[in-house]
Amino acid sequence: MTSPVVCFLLGTNILTPDGEKKIETLQIGDKVTAASGAAFPIKWIGRMGFKRSVDNWPEHVLPVRIKHGALGEEIPHRDLLVSPNHALLIDGELHCAKDIVNGDTIISDASIDTAYLLYFHIELEHHEILIADGAPAESLYADAERRENFSNFAEFERLYPGEGREAPERCAPLAGSKVVKRSKIELLREALVKGAAAKREKVS
Repeated sequence: MTSPVVCFLLGTNILTPDGEKKIETLQIGDKVTAASGAAFPIKWIGRMGFKRSVDNWPEHVLPVRIKHGALGEEIPHRDLLVSPNHALLIDGELHCAKDIVNGDTIISDASIDTAYLLYFHIELEHHEILIADGAPAESLYADAERRENFSNFAEFERLYPGEGREAPERCAPLAGSKVVKRSKIELLREALVKGAAAKREKVS
C-alpha cells in the first residue's frame, strides 16, 4: 500500500465523557469528547495494519512522534504517535504530522521497535477534532475511496450501504491546501523548534 495512512497508532488515549480510553478498546456507538466539549457517538472505527518486511518502515507508514509538551504546556500530555498524514489542529488550522516534523520535539520515529504496526481511526457523523493524549487531532475525514484503504472497509459498506461516498466538510482549513498557504507550515516548524529550545532553557 502506498496511499496515505491517516490514523492513530495502537495505544493512543482518546478522551471520552468517561475519561481517556485506549483507542483499541472503543466500539461503534461509544461516545468521544470533541475539542468543543461536545460528545459524539462513534459511527465507525477503521483499522489498518502493516507488517515489516524490510529493515526500515516505509516513509508513508513510519509513525510521527509528537513528544510530551511539543505543542504547548502539557499538549500532548504524553508522547502521541500518529501516521504521517494525520492532521492536528494548531492555531485554527489542520496540519499533517509529517509537515510539522522538526527533528526535535516532533520526529519521524525510525527507532520504533516492532514488526507490526496497527493503526486505528474514528469516524463520527461529522468531521470533528478529537482529543488524543491531550492533543487536538482530527477524526476520520474520508470518502468511499479513502475508506477502502482500511482492512475492514467492507464493514462500513455493510453497516451503512450507500452512505459515505463523498467526504464531509472539513471542520477547519487544511494547511497546504488552497485555503491556507504552504509557507505557514514552514513558519510553524520554526516556532515549534524555538518553543522547544526555550522550554529546555527554562528547565536548565
